[in-house]
This record gives sequence, C-alpha cells and structure tokens, in this order.
Amino acid sequence: MKIQALFCDDVRRDETGTFIVIGVYPGVIYVDPDPSSKNISNFVLITELEPGEHEARLMMTFHPDDGSDPQVLGDDILSLQGGDDAALVLSPSGLQLQVKGPGFLTLRLGMDGSEPSEICSLKVLVHIEEPR
Repeated sequence: MKIQALFCDDVRRDETGTFIVIGVYPGVIYVDPDPSSKNISNFVLITELEPGEHEARLMMTFHPDDGSDPQVLGDDILSLQGGDDAALVLSPSGLQLQVKGPGFLTLRLGMDGSEPSEICSLKVLVHIEEPR
C-alpha cells in the first residue's frame, strides 16, 4: 500500500472525476489568535491496496506546543475496497481548527484494526500583528 497525503483548505471533485485541491499547505499554517476557527481539509491518495474489503481509521489531531492535551478534530472509520487498479481518495473537509497557541497537526491512518500511524503533519503558528 502506498499513501500520499497533504493538508489544504478544500478539495472539490468536478463532473469528470478530477479532484481540485485548493490552498495546499507546504508544511506550516498561520492562524489568527482570535477565538474563531478555521476550516481545514485533507487529501489522501491510497494506491496498491490489497484486493478485498478494508476498514480504515483516519484521525486528525492538534498537538499544542504548551504540552496540554491533544485535541482530536476528526476520527472516522471508513470502509474501503482494494484491488489491482484501485486508487482511493479520502478527502475529509471542513474540520474545525480552533487553537489558542502554536502546535502541530497530525493525520494518522490505521488499516484493518492496526494502530493508526502518521501519514502527514503540519506546523501551526499563530499570526500576531506587529505594533506599528
């Protein structure tokens, strides 16, 4: 099994089946320090999955730098069908990211009851305006 994953603002699928990935984060995201939340999405491509029915657990977690407890933003169980030509796309969208300080996001995937392992991560920094 091969996995490619990234964090982004949104994923859309057009009528031809093509995916449009909007606002890809290259390793860091800056968020505002106010109490509002930001929507964040993922794009996960799985290829070379063994034939048959599989159960996938996809988890997204925010880990604050201050050592406080991690915040689970999404924890989903999905049924997937593998096969020789199967290319599966998972794109959970609109997950709420509300943070008070810096940290990092992790996306973890577990297959068929295995413990989820990290497939991508993103540093989260809080944008603070400089006084003028």
